Order: sequence, then C-alpha cells, then structure tokens
Amino acid sequence: MRASLACRSVFLANGLTLSAWVPLIPLARQRLELNDAGLGLVLLALGAGALVSMPLAGLAIARIGSRQVILIASLIFFAMLPLLGVLSSAPLMVICLFIFGGANGLMDIAMNAQGVAVEHLVGKPIFSSLHGMFSIGGMIGATLCGALMHLGLTPLTTALLIAIAMAGIVLSQLTALLPGRDGKAERQHFNRPHGLVALLGLLAFAAAMTEGAMMDWSAVFLRFNRGFDEATVGLGFAAFSATMALGRLTGDLIVARFGAALTIRLGSILAAAGLAVVTSTTETVPVLAGFA
Repeated sequence: MRASLACRSVFLANGLTLSAWVPLIPLARQRLELNDAGLGLVLLALGAGALVSMPLAGLAIARIGSRQVILIASLIFFAMLPLLGVLSSAPLMVICLFIFGGANGLMDIAMNAQGVAVEHLVGKPIFSSLHGMFSIGGMIGATLCGALMHLGLTPLTTALLIAIAMAGIVLSQLTALLPGRDGKAERQHFNRPHGLVALLGLLAFAAAMTEGAMMDWSAVFLRFNRGFDEATVGLGFAAFSATMALGRLTGDLIVARFGAALTIRLGSILAAAGLAVVTSTTETVPVLAGFA
C-alpha cells in the first residue's frame, strides 16, 4: 500500500509539473517575440530531449534502479520549471526545454518501471489508475498555475512554488518506492518494428501527437486566437486532462465491455470530433467542451 501510494504520488507530481508549463507557454512566446513557426521550433526541444533520454532510461534503471532514476530525473525536471518561466533568450530556452524534456523522459520510463514492480507486488492491475493520477496532476497543474498568476504572483514565483511543492512530494515518498533493480542482465539490442508492431507504433504516434498538441498549443490557441487571459489559458488543457483522467480510470472497464479494437475506433472518432469543435467555434463553453 505504501509503495502504491508513493508511485501514484510520483505520477501526480510528474503530470502536475508538466502541465504547469502549459500556461507559461504564451508568456514565453511574448518574451521571446516569436511567431507560431518560431515557437514551434523552440518547443521541438522538449520532445527532442525526451527522444534522446528515453532509450537511455533502461540502461540507467538496470544500473541504479528505478527509484534512484526517479530521484535524479525528478529534481532536474522540477528545477527547470522556474527557468522556463523567466528566460528571454531563445537559445537558452531551447537548452532548458531540452533538459526539461530529457528529465521528463527519464522520469516517465522510471516511474512506469516502478509501476510494473508495484503492480506485481500488489497482485492486481493498477496501471490505469497510475496514469489517471498523471492526468489528474495535469488538470490541477494547468489550473493552479493560472490561478496563482491571477492572484498577482509572477511566473517565476508561481513556477518556483510548484517546483518546490512537487520536489517535496517526491522526496517525502522516496523511501516507500521499491528499489526497482533486480540485477538481471538484459540483452542489449534493437529490434526493427514491423507488421502489427509498426501499426501499433503509428497509432501510438497519432495519439501522442494529439496529446502533445494539447500541451504545447492549447494555451497559445486560447490566448491568441480565442482571447482568453493569462489566468484562464490553462483551462483548455485542464478540461482535456480531466476527461483523460476519467477515461484512464474507467479504461479497463470500457475495454472489457466493448473490446480493444472498438474502443480505439470510438476513442479516435471522439478525439477528432473534439478537435473539430475547438477549431470551428469561438464561444467559450463549446471550445472548452471540445478540449474535454
């Protein structure tokens, strides 16, 4: 139970920190004086960092265990957030976003590895609820960051408070996490995906691209295309995260009832319909409903 609670706390802290960056994106665009194309290039650094770090995560976990990787990666991850709230140099922003994304990639793999170990220990499925906690963190982080700035706090102070709080959560739960190192040597090679594996990879790519668009562009879209203020630009991602959490927490039951294939088809249609609503209306409630 302690390990399960600790693992959920790590997922929550990760999702909350990542989503706290969302309301800061429009402010970063203004400070850096970028257009959409320039901002898109800068934001690529976050994904590039994760792309580089994720393949290395398995090696790090095998050497020092998932608990230690979570500790190191999370502290770097949290430390980058305040910098992202104040930097006014595009090259420095790219560097910090690369580190931010890299640390998030390491933390992501490590906390999922920790989830596997905890699930074996608990003896029942918990992965859906773990990812649900990530989404709940996403809902809280985007809303909390906007609310704190609405109260008059600067982006730096807001990001610093969130980073300190999340570091406190992870550190307080660290001893309850499992070491996550079994000492077994893994064969180190790369298998080229093909057939069904390649198709599943493309489906995962489409889903990840949609989720990435929500994180990177929802606040920018609401701020510059729909007239939302700085305090409310995070509501789109908050609405998205809230219903994503609901979907993840009920996902196992839905798949058991309708099957995986039908769930993928219906989920894809629903996601496409939401994007269509968001981009075709200017009214506040329908836009937020589209994100949801």
